[in-house]
Amino acid sequence: ADVLKLSRVRTENLPRVHSNYAKDGLATKLRIDNVSINGIHGTAKGVWFYSIQGLFKAAFDLLARDQQKAILTHLTDTWLDREHDPSLPNNLDVQLVDCGSTSDGLQSETMPVDQTDSNPDSNKYPYDIISSIYVIKRHACSKLNCSMNDVAITTLEKILFAILTLFDKSKWEAIPWDVIMEYTDMVLNENLTKSALHLYCEWIGRVFHDMQPEVNIIVNEFKARHIHCIDDLPPAKDIVDIFPVEMTKLLQNWIYQNHNDRNQAKLPIVQLVLEILNQSLITGVSHVVYSKLLEHHDCRQT
Repeated sequence: ADVLKLSRVRTENLPRVHSNYAKDGLATKLRIDNVSINGIHGTAKGVWFYSIQGLFKAAFDLLARDQQKAILTHLTDTWLDREHDPSLPNNLDVQLVDCGSTSDGLQSETMPVDQTDSNPDSNKYPYDIISSIYVIKRHACSKLNCSMNDVAITTLEKILFAILTLFDKSKWEAIPWDVIMEYTDMVLNENLTKSALHLYCEWIGRVFHDMQPEVNIIVNEFKARHIHCIDDLPPAKDIVDIFPVEMTKLLQNWIYQNHNDRNQAKLPIVQLVLEILNQSLITGVSHVVYSKLLEHHDCRQT
């Protein structure tokens, strides 16, 4: 609403002028609880914001010709890019959600509360999940220069909500939103140097790497319990169970021929891979294989 500071409208009349533009969907009053904005007084009552269409309308209604010319010079491209934006509501209540401190790597962003109703199933999900989806949608909008109601964005939203069904509810906070954001960015830039699977595998690798310290503690406790029976360890099935189920399931689905194939003879292979990759050696076989791999590496280096 700073554009009206250049007009001849008296300060006491500004709220009425803002309201008139809001009736036409050209302006909205943004209300943010418990937030102050430097340089703006009275933010508790709301701050007026104009769409690009509203800015042009106000400029040609209220400003001098030289000011109108300056706006045309600097903002015509923006106006043309955003000409299909939907009308603004009379007011917006927003909440601040800090997404930057989470593991998904997304930046903090303010999400209008009414955006949580854009999907009929959105009330099933926590606010932080809705916020993460909103950030990705806004990112896509900026790349495509389109509105939040564009068919491409609504389709993207449906896909993101569908992703939630792939995860157990207790694991929603672990959804790799940064991977989804990166792939979305690559698609929008038509720069598909990596597949979605490639990005997802990179993320899985980082997650498993971060789990190693906890795995080492569990393995050391297991070894301490069996220190006097090292030559008579439990079967592979029991040893595999001490590793994170996510690691185990990945290897089992990789090594088995199909979902019905649960050949117990392959479990020692799964166990060996888990021990070596986590550098948490338990059995004599893993110690021998690991030392041989190191010897081979040292020979190659020399």
